[in-house]
Amino acid sequence: MILSVFSDFWNEVKDFFTTTAVLNRLLYTAIAIIVAIVISLVFSFIFKANVRANHPFRKRQITINKLVRGLAKAILGVMVIFVVFGIWGVDLGPMIAGAGVVGLAISLGAQNAIRDLVAGISMILDNVLDVGDMVEIRDFKGTVEEVGIRSTKIKNFRGELATFNNGTIDKVINFSRNPTLAVVTATVAYGSDLDKVIKIFDQELETLVEQFPDVVTRAPKVMGVSNLGTHGVDLMITFEALPQQHFAAQRAVNKMIKEICDKYKIEIPLPQIVVTNKK
Repeated sequence: MILSVFSDFWNEVKDFFTTTAVLNRLLYTAIAIIVAIVISLVFSFIFKANVRANHPFRKRQITINKLVRGLAKAILGVMVIFVVFGIWGVDLGPMIAGAGVVGLAISLGAQNAIRDLVAGISMILDNVLDVGDMVEIRDFKGTVEEVGIRSTKIKNFRGELATFNNGTIDKVINFSRNPTLAVVTATVAYGSDLDKVIKIFDQELETLVEQFPDVVTRAPKVMGVSNLGTHGVDLMITFEALPQQHFAAQRAVNKMIKEICDKYKIEIPLPQIVVTNKK
């Protein structure tokens, strides 16, 4: 009995899919899907080819490209669905007419999604951040990995990936738009001639720009005495470097300070303990 019912069902299914009309519809459906895939690949190729390696706004191009690709894929997907429905004879009139009512119901229940979408587009148009920028959002600091339709992804130096809904981002600190002010402290002995030491440091540290032309944007300069410590006099040295590149430059400055002190016999103070013997 069961085998007979299954056999009849299978025969009906086989007869349905072997008719000329159904075969044509399957063929048209396959063609529509293949065309959509080809169009998607062409869009992806065009967007990637648009990004130039040495373009001054390369990060901006990558950010906009990713957002536009996401929107294009969503629109293309909806179009394919409507085309396939049309191929199979589904009446789209009632669906389109009811789309307004359904859309209203969905919008009432998906206000957060709409808010995220609008906020994401606003961030891109206002040039708040780009892919590759070093930013801080809600006390999380890292590099922007992706700016999507609904969310923004940031990865910190530990490899932790944080995802923020665009609608919840109310404050962004972007460290990649302006040069970073780096500060280095050099400590010299109390017996040093400070005016002479400052003049030597200013002259010798100027070569840092030549050593790191792609990193340092302003040569180091001694700003003056920042602190009278227990072991010596602290001199504040500042310079400007590209965002997130100042750490390497700071290490280079510390190395240069040690070499300058050795060259000019400038005493680097060591912790000392003064012992008095009272009788």
